[in-house]
Amino acid sequence: MLPEFLESQLESSVYQARYCALRYAISAFPFGNMDARWLCILGLADTKPEIQQLARSGLAIRPSTILHRSSELPALKDAILFICNKSRKIVDGSQQLAPESRAMASIANPRVYSSMLDFCRSLMLATGVAGIKQQRSEFAVDPADLEFVNSNSALSSELQQDSMHTALATLELSDPADSLTNRWLEIIGVVVQSLQLTDSTVLSKALMYLVEVVSLGPQQLALALFESRQQLLMRLDTHNANVQLYAAQALAVVHCVKLIEDARSASSAAWNDELAGQLGEFRAAATAPAQPKLLDKQQGSIIALGYISYGLLAATKTLNKSWTDLGLDRLGQTVSSIQAAIIDGLQLATESGTHPAIATAWCVAAGEVCRLGAFADTAESNKSAQAMAAAVNIVKDTSTPRVYDAALALLSDLALGNPSTASEVVELLLSAAGTVSKKQLDMHFKTGEALAKALGRFKCTLVKMGWVLPLDPSEVLGDDGVSANVAGINLLFEAVTTKLVRSANTQERQAAAIWTLTMVQSCPGLEALGPWLSKLHACLCMLLSDRSELTQEVASRALGLLYNLGDAALKEDMVYSLISLFGGGSRRPGADGNTADVQQALRRQIQSNEPLLEQDSLGQTPDGHSVNTTYKSILSLASDMQNPSLVYQFMQLATHTAMWNSRCGAAYGVANIIEQARGAIQPHMKSMIPKLYRYTFDPSPQTQTAMKSIWSALLGSDTARAAAASDSAMSDDDIPTTGANVVERYWDAIIEECLSSMGQREWKVRESGCNALASAVSGANPELVVPYLDRIWQMSFRALDDIKGSVREAGLKMCQSMATATVTWCTPSDASSAARNKQAQAIIASVVPFLVDAGVSSDAEDVRTFSMGLLLKLCRTSGRYLSPFAPAIIERLLESLSNMES
Repeated sequence: MLPEFLESQLESSVYQARYCALRYAISAFPFGNMDARWLCILGLADTKPEIQQLARSGLAIRPSTILHRSSELPALKDAILFICNKSRKIVDGSQQLAPESRAMASIANPRVYSSMLDFCRSLMLATGVAGIKQQRSEFAVDPADLEFVNSNSALSSELQQDSMHTALATLELSDPADSLTNRWLEIIGVVVQSLQLTDSTVLSKALMYLVEVVSLGPQQLALALFESRQQLLMRLDTHNANVQLYAAQALAVVHCVKLIEDARSASSAAWNDELAGQLGEFRAAATAPAQPKLLDKQQGSIIALGYISYGLLAATKTLNKSWTDLGLDRLGQTVSSIQAAIIDGLQLATESGTHPAIATAWCVAAGEVCRLGAFADTAESNKSAQAMAAAVNIVKDTSTPRVYDAALALLSDLALGNPSTASEVVELLLSAAGTVSKKQLDMHFKTGEALAKALGRFKCTLVKMGWVLPLDPSEVLGDDGVSANVAGINLLFEAVTTKLVRSANTQERQAAAIWTLTMVQSCPGLEALGPWLSKLHACLCMLLSDRSELTQEVASRALGLLYNLGDAALKEDMVYSLISLFGGGSRRPGADGNTADVQQALRRQIQSNEPLLEQDSLGQTPDGHSVNTTYKSILSLASDMQNPSLVYQFMQLATHTAMWNSRCGAAYGVANIIEQARGAIQPHMKSMIPKLYRYTFDPSPQTQTAMKSIWSALLGSDTARAAAASDSAMSDDDIPTTGANVVERYWDAIIEECLSSMGQREWKVRESGCNALASAVSGANPELVVPYLDRIWQMSFRALDDIKGSVREAGLKMCQSMATATVTWCTPSDASSAARNKQAQAIIASVVPFLVDAGVSSDAEDVRTFSMGLLLKLCRTSGRYLSPFAPAIIERLLESLSNMES
């Protein structure tokens, strides 16, 4: 009864009633209770952001729960059945889908149904990860890498696909008599079937989840969906391009699986009539004169032709039979004519009057046809050449981003299906590298992605993630069809190392760095990269001095990935070569067999009195800052850790270019790189935190930004920290630190670092130490500060009298911070406890004698003025705490008065 009562409260017009009902459901019921999760799902439809946020927190699956307490998750079987029963209320008509604009705590709200799909999928992914952990004793994953569980984006890694595959297998085995995967399909199918549901976002999401099921689940699901494919066909006329794309992908899967099944059972004769006729209708709609009212239908028909042809061609390759062998001559002729029509349509797409949506659709369809080598045979080579020429013309002439992207994808698909065209694709993209404008830097990333797919082929993660068929690629294409294009890779890297990195054109140098990063990241296990690692390392080191800040940072990230790919000997050589770049050494440290000389040489170079690098010897960034500053600081951090190789991880973490926050930067897995680097640095955290904390206050804006990014990356994401902090099973040392508690945890080491820095010879170190100490003391617990009071005041007054103006300003800020804190700590109140009084007396006993003896009588005017001002403030506010020191204060004030008169 209680869940029903709480659900009724979610429909209340009183905001507080809805909030309290949801808060109670989250607090009173365990996470495994589906009634409470259902209330959270309903809460996401509320109009109040506070309730929506509370509902999200109640649905978020914590990584620690997945890895350590998976039994606390809702049982996947029970959850699927629970949600399925809810979804049937739409099917049986007991509830009608309402417009999304209407806030309604009901399954009839499209936002609720969307959230229901998201939670089911998140639970499936979490169950899959837990299942993998149980099956593989050696399985290890960073909790931060499990954030995808709560995401509703497409699966983009092998871990994500393996998790979904495991979850679907779990559903299939849980109840053989009544497959729960069919229940999940039923839940998704409500959205696909409903003619009332016009929300394209929900529909696109449902179709994406549907493609996951038929692609990663058992083939029986695709066979079952074939019988109801009409539901997918009717979604091809939708205005949303993603809906059309996912519907076409699902059609490709079901047609492929069904044809293989029918061919093996010798029951494929019906395909000649039914499917050939249907494809003829699609062709007629696709090639009809363009009409604005029929634009969506034409676009959907074109995409459907490409994907269905792709699925049918994959089936024939898997069966290793011709259309004649299958007894499907008419269907084979239809498919051949459709492929020719697609190439003809692609040529029309190059004309200026073609609508961008239609041009994009022709490129997508041609890519699907070419991906499996439809025109690789000699007899059809002219079609392949025509497709190549059309794609080249589109890339050169179009100004529409989505058409450009589709044409690039077509070029990569051409090389994927016909390796002999790879060299032509590489030459084309090399020639276009220098023509990219400063406002089109995304094109370098898109081009790099196209090259990675074209050359890495099925050794490239991008290609693997784009494979939607429930078949092993080698079964369809053979071993040669999935291997990397070594000749094309050699051609690309030869151009990168000999031409692009030495080019006077900034855009070509940016292309060299970005393409290298993309290839190394997307094809990490590619053997063809091995011979190029040393050359690429040398070239990327050169690009660290580029005037483009983006080029510098891309090169530093790529260097970190290259380092991880090398063997022990190559890694040592890389470390030395990078040290030589910064230190200018000509003799290899450790050449006499003592490998420890490498880190000793690094420490000597950094701690020497001479500058590590001449000013601007590595050039400047576009905003005029020296490149030396950031890399010197990073190198110094690595030296302090007694591990020079960490410089590669630090370079990956240091980022301050807005490009990396863009859609393209995020798409290239910056977060994944950071997670890898964080894992290597984590064992050194305790010794690194103090120096890194001080570097975040460096006077150089470039160094400060880079170090703050390293700081943020090492602390991890807010989601992971919150989950870990609430995990009672984790010890304090295991919980990731945050900016709020890290200073307190490493207080002694940080204060010692700041105090020692304030006495260094280099003014930048002194200034950063002052700023870091001021920030640490502000708001700190007085119990932590008291043991260091004498030293803090001593070094603060020393900074206040520094020869460098900026250090004096930092010292003044430090003194003001300490003064504010001291006055606050030493102001008595009626509610003061005995412990607080004792603490205040200890602070006064330390501060007042120092001000009287060393401050007011100082030779430095700034120190005297500040000390006098602070004494007066304490006299006004501290009251009884000053009683023991009143004679000394009065005496010093009288002396000061006589000094002022003289």
